[in-house]
Amino acid sequence: MQNKFLLIIAIILPILSSCSSVETTTPIATTIPTITFSPIPPTITATPTLPRKGQPKPIIKGSLDCSSLGIFKKCVDDVLSIEFEHPTSWGQIDTRLREGSTSGYIYGYSFSEYSSTKTDFVLAGGTSRDFSEPRGGTPLDFAGYGNQSEKEEGCDSRWQDIYTICQGISPNVTWMIQLPNANRFCNSVNGPGYYAIDLFRIEVNLPNNPTINGFVFESSFGSEEFSNQLENELYPILGIGSNGSSMYPTKCDGENQKAFDQQLNSIVEKINNRTVDMETQNNIDELIHLAISIRFR
Repeated sequence: MQNKFLLIIAIILPILSSCSSVETTTPIATTIPTITFSPIPPTITATPTLPRKGQPKPIIKGSLDCSSLGIFKKCVDDVLSIEFEHPTSWGQIDTRLREGSTSGYIYGYSFSEYSSTKTDFVLAGGTSRDFSEPRGGTPLDFAGYGNQSEKEEGCDSRWQDIYTICQGISPNVTWMIQLPNANRFCNSVNGPGYYAIDLFRIEVNLPNNPTINGFVFESSFGSEEFSNQLENELYPILGIGSNGSSMYPTKCDGENQKAFDQQLNSIVEKINNRTVDMETQNNIDELIHLAISIRFR
């Protein structure tokens, strides 16, 4: 997993071929409506009226109310109107809500035990349907299913070449494992980009939330042993550099693509059969627990 986090920082910002820009043509209202929380969590102080276009955008910060359950913590988020149980090892969750520079709202978490110095990672964030600002999109610019999103549902067939494992918990909660197939590496217009990273993703659809309409958790999950298997046995089939130094393939003929997908299917089968190494399996189990624990309030 060495260098994974630096790779994510280097490639998360450009516009990806499979991730549409968050820029929209939504008309800009003269006055941005008041943020209303019901109820407002004690740790967050809401600004009664947001400023007009061109004025500084307020940032509302807080910390989630969480209680210990041993190896997990149960947290309540009144902005998202959900509760969930996350691994205690993630530490305290701080929150940040702000307006998009053009329209809508963006919301995210930071975890006290994760920083830019770590090679593993946990990220979480989401937006309103009308969120827009002049920049490239990121995988955390998630506004739920349908509407502006390219995904109509959690396990959308158009994303199977990226999320080779996908499981719906309910119509509004889905978990998936990102392990791109050969087609994704070899035939993407802009290369594999961010989606070359193996990670665990949880999507929460919030169609009726007044502020944020979609939210995702993304986390690394593989042990050093698992990462070495990918780097030594899988990626070289397509000529992809070792240790994540280059995620662009150099051997994309039909035979190599077929061999790559066969080896990938073997890894996917191990995950499905719970025969991966113990550290990787424990990480996956904790993340599935998080997905299953999500409850709407």
